[in-house]
Parts: sequence; structure tokens; C-alpha cells
Amino acid sequence: MFENLLLWQPSTNSGAAIEAVSTATNRPGYIFCYGLRISGDQGWERCVLIDGTLNEGSGARSVYFTNCLFFGATTPEETIVLKRVVNVAFCGCGVFPAPTMITQGIKVLDTFSSFVSFSALSLLGNFRTQAAGGLHAAGVFNGNVTCESGSARNVFDGSISGSSTNSGALSNLKRMVPDSDVVNWTLRQQFSGGIGGR
Repeated sequence: MFENLLLWQPSTNSGAAIEAVSTATNRPGYIFCYGLRISGDQGWERCVLIDGTLNEGSGARSVYFTNCLFFGATTPEETIVLKRVVNVAFCGCGVFPAPTMITQGIKVLDTFSSFVSFSALSLLGNFRTQAAGGLHAAGVFNGNVTCESGSARNVFDGSISGSSTNSGALSNLKRMVPDSDVVNWTLRQQFSGGIGGR
């Protein structure tokens, strides 16, 4: 368990601030992080890397981040990378480019990934998913949202300033709305019971 920590990397480095990678016989799991502030400042390639791909049985599981802030990863669109994960939750977290101008982002990779949740998310970057076992993300998306081929049962709620693309199954559902139409869209949904965009 990590709680109320500032992790800062001022020099060039590889890897991630928090990295949990499986082996063929062991899987990372039961990780709890509260109130972290992770800043790469041109240092870490990623702020968080949870990778369960080497454990073909069940991957990485039961990882929780609450009220954490992630800044300035050096690999474009890979501030948070989740691969072959089960039961992972981020609650009240934010992803921001400062102090870099590198586009930040979240990637959920491997169609095995399931039961993944992002709630009250503030994302200044792009969100990309291949998850096929259920993903829910709700918040403010200041970038693009993409459901890749093979993805299924991904649900997105919130406002978006970029584009949303679904190359996966029809079970991927988006309730995204452009920033300029948030009030009208919300009222329309309440009275019409519809799901969708404009």
C-alpha cells in the first residue's frame, strides 16, 4: 500500500514510477494506492504500468488507485498502461501533461482485460482500449476516446473535447457529449431516455 506520496523523477530514466509486471508463475495484485502525486518531469516513460501478460492464467488483478494525480510521462499516450488486468479501479484520479507538452493518455491493452473502472476521471489526453470483458470510464475526457478492434463491453460516460471511435463490438457504448452541448444533451437524455451523442 502506498499513501500520500510524491514521486518525482527529475532526470531521464526508463520504466514507470509504479510498475507491477507478472512472470509465468506469479502475478501482481492486491495493490492499493491513495493520494499519490506522480510527476515524470521528462523522467519516467510511464507513471503506472500494470502488466499481467506473462501470466496466461489470470494476469494482474485487484489494483486500486484513489485520489491520485499523474503528470508528464515521456511516452506519448502512455501515462497509465494496463495489460491483461482484472478488477482494476481508478477513482477520483487525474492525468495531466504538465510539466511536459507530450500528449498523455490511458491504454487498456489485451482483450483479456476485464472489470476495469475509471470513475470521476479528469483526463487531459487520449483513452484507448482493447478490453473485452467490461470497462467503465466516467469523467471529463479532454482528448480522443478509441475502442480498438476486439474490444467489447466498454462503456464511457462524460464530456469529450476530441473524437470517439469504435472499431470493436457493438456492445461498446458511449454516452459522450461535446463540451459545448453538455447541458442540452443531459436534459435530452433525462426526458427522452435515449443513449448517444448529439
